[in-house]
Amino acid sequence: NLLAVDEFKNADEINVVGLSQGALIARYIVESCEGVKARNLLSIGGPNMGVTDIPHCFHGPLCKVVNKVARSLVYMGLVQDHLGPAGYFRDPKDYSKYLSDSVFLAKLNNESNAAAANKTNFESLNGLMLVMFTEDTMVYPKESEWFQTLDDKDRKVVPLEDSDFYKNDEIGLKALNDAKKVQFISVEGDHLQFSKDDVTNTFIPFLLS
Repeated sequence: NLLAVDEFKNADEINVVGLSQGALIARYIVESCEGVKARNLLSIGGPNMGVTDIPHCFHGPLCKVVNKVARSLVYMGLVQDHLGPAGYFRDPKDYSKYLSDSVFLAKLNNESNAAAANKTNFESLNGLMLVMFTEDTMVYPKESEWFQTLDDKDRKVVPLEDSDFYKNDEIGLKALNDAKKVQFISVEGDHLQFSKDDVTNTFIPFLLS
């Protein structure tokens, strides 16, 4: 609930944690909420560079048809306005349509209508932890959780350092990484299947840093 952000406006600093699509809301708080100073951001399974396929439907002839239909409809205004996941659907093969019609992710990532304040706020973080699940069946590609995307030809994952998004430092991720403030954490298992040990030994120490 973004209304709850008002409760933190008088705090010196806050930590922000988001799970799955909630990680995008967490990042919105960091980038865009006036009067809120975020110290650390923990993104657990967050589709930071969007998704290109329907959850649990990445392979096979039927899924190929389903995803083709989804891609043909996803940037329609009615779909963008009423279906939450459509707001972070990012099709590299239809990038211009994504830029013009995505109601959320393209703006959050400063890929369209870039906002200097978003970048300033994001790159002023003390720390960023990005958690990716090795067998994720919800987010495709799973590497989106590490701000990686697919190329527009062969649908192969583009290494972070080779992507225009990273090289152009659209939201300050490169600046954070160059300053050694980004932790790329890999957790074995499916979407959000982290353990108590992960919380105790990895997440909490990061938030306390």
